[in-house]
Order: sequence, then structure tokens, then C-alpha cells
Amino acid sequence: MDVLYCSTCLAGVPPLSGFIGKLLVLQEAIGEGFYIIAAVGLITSLMVLYSVIKIFINGFWGENQLTVEDEKMSTKGTLLPSAILTVIVIGMGLGAEFVNVYIMEAAEVINNPSLYIDAVMPNGE
Repeated sequence: MDVLYCSTCLAGVPPLSGFIGKLLVLQEAIGEGFYIIAAVGLITSLMVLYSVIKIFINGFWGENQLTVEDEKMSTKGTLLPSAILTVIVIGMGLGAEFVNVYIMEAAEVINNPSLYIDAVMPNGE
């Protein structure tokens, strides 16, 4: 169910989280007169939604095309990547304060672009 939720967020289906961002982008595009970009955004959202629904329906209610040998495959190869991702996710959760220093510096530069301009062009050219 998480895959369907994330995919429909990508498509911008209300009331999921992707809808608000997509709505704001479309409102600004229409407000600024970029009608073609707004139309392309809506069309691609509908295409993503169609493909996600098709994958979901075939994944849950479609025919099983695996042979008996394919169904009995080992999951030994997925243990190491899963363990690495688990360690990374836990590390990101516990070590957020170490990364926060860099994030705050980046936010400062974004809020004050003259810092970046002065660092790149010290002579003010």
C-alpha cells in the first residue's frame, strides 16, 4: 500500500502530500501566463496516475507469471543492501545535529546570495 500512496503523491492526487505542491506550481504557472507548462504538468500527472493504477491492478489482481523455481529464489542477496540502508537511515536520524551545521550554512547562503557572489568573485567584478 505504501507504493501506491507514494506513487499517487507523485501524481498529485488530493488529499495526499503531492497535491499541494503540484497545485501551487500550477497556480503560479497559470498566474504568470505559462499555460503550456501548466498543461504539460497536468498531462504528465494524469499519465503517472494512469501508469500507477495499471501497475497496482496488475500487481495485485493480475496473473502470476512466475514459475515454481522463480518463486523459490533466495533472498540472500538482499540482506546486505537492506542492512546498509537501515544503518544509513538510523544514522541520518541520530546524526542530524552533525549535518545541521552544513544545512544552516547552506540556508544562510540561500537567504543572502551576496555571500556566494563575494566568495566566487572577490574583486566584485
